[in-house]
Amino acid sequence: MRPISEASFMGRTDKTCHSGIVKSINNQHIVVTVLSQSACVSCHAKGACSSSDSQEKEIEITTWVGEFVPGEKVEIISDKSQGFRAVFLAYILPLILMVSELVIILNYTNKEVLAATGAIFILTIYYIGLFSFRNNLMKSLKFTIRKSSKIEAI
Repeated sequence: MRPISEASFMGRTDKTCHSGIVKSINNQHIVVTVLSQSACVSCHAKGACSSSDSQEKEIEITTWVGEFVPGEKVEIISDKSQGFRAVFLAYILPLILMVSELVIILNYTNKEVLAATGAIFILTIYYIGLFSFRNNLMKSLKFTIRKSSKIEAI
């Protein structure tokens, strides 16, 4: 995989970039920890509110160029289309399947309990299938890693 140069990344809106820290490295992949924060985290009232959250996510990168060490600050770059695809597969498609199933079962049987049970069944089967094909999905999601260009003030 070709690394993205600073010049080719600057000004492009089809890419998304997240800062992270290299957690571990082995021959097959680099694990990077990314701190995902909601908008509430920067709010001045977050101490009094229970809705503020931040979450650590781990991203496995299977192809990279250069040398990285655990604890090093890096940037993870991906196409925005990958994010939209992930949202579609994780949230939108299951919602479409569930609502379709509810409408169909309610139209033919008029039994709400059966429709609700069927919706849970459809979602269960869908997410089991998604989990079963996770390796294929991981192959299609490509991330690029580069050394962090941000300089933090001490």
